[in-house]
Amino acid sequence: MEELLIIIAVLGMAAYFVYQLILSNPETSRLVAFVALGLVGSYALIRIMIYAVKRMRRRRRDKARRASEFVRRRNDAVRQVLSLAKRYGGTLTAAQLHAESNFGLDESRHWLEHARNLGEAYTEPGERGVVIYMFPGLFPKRLAQTSADDSARTRIYNLVQGLKGRSSDRVHRKAVDVSKTIFEFLPRVHDVVSSDYEVYTIKQVALDYFPTLLENYLQLAPSYAQSKPIADGQTAEAVLESRLDLLSKGTREMLENLHHNDAQALLKTARFLETRFAKEELKL
Repeated sequence: MEELLIIIAVLGMAAYFVYQLILSNPETSRLVAFVALGLVGSYALIRIMIYAVKRMRRRRRDKARRASEFVRRRNDAVRQVLSLAKRYGGTLTAAQLHAESNFGLDESRHWLEHARNLGEAYTEPGERGVVIYMFPGLFPKRLAQTSADDSARTRIYNLVQGLKGRSSDRVHRKAVDVSKTIFEFLPRVHDVVSSDYEVYTIKQVALDYFPTLLENYLQLAPSYAQSKPIADGQTAEAVLESRLDLLSKGTREMLENLHHNDAQALLKTARFLETRFAKEELKL
């Protein structure tokens, strides 16, 4: 800014000098005066352009430095989250991260959600509404996957992680989104024996259709899967992406129906209790 002010001051002084020259020497050629002013003006314009270029480059450097700093900070935060999760046996809460790091509580929640969005973790409800973040890749080897839910989650998690580097980031994100929905309804249907077609379909999606789809894709070489048309001019990756879109929409609708059925069951029970205990109260 100081350089720009100096240039403007020089230009102003030159203009004033030319103006005084014309006033004090009327016979002096105006052409000479304006040529002098033009030279000074050209110099000032060049200096202004140089200043503008320098300022633009400085802004670009500052932007690149801020972006680099953000990436460094993000990577440091993810490393810290994974390190603490490993220390706690593959599980972590926002309160634990806050207590063991210099992150605020809201910031701790942010970085845990970031890890979940990357597909590194999934969530489980804990006591008193606490959200527990589960990191299957950091579970100690000595802890066997004893429950069917854990086994299904670990299988799906490993398959989704296997897409990294073997498919586009877009396809990987879609697989992560489907896995999040499956993880949400999996505890509800895993051991349920029901003749309900939708419940049966949800179980099949979680335990068979979705993991089998990923396994079949991962058996292909990445170069083949991403470049060789296999059906209607579509590559294997394009076919996988279209099926993930179908699963994403279908699983969300099925989950919504499950929640709706739960809500209706709650209302039914509440109405029964209200009728039953209202009658008892009248008798008393």
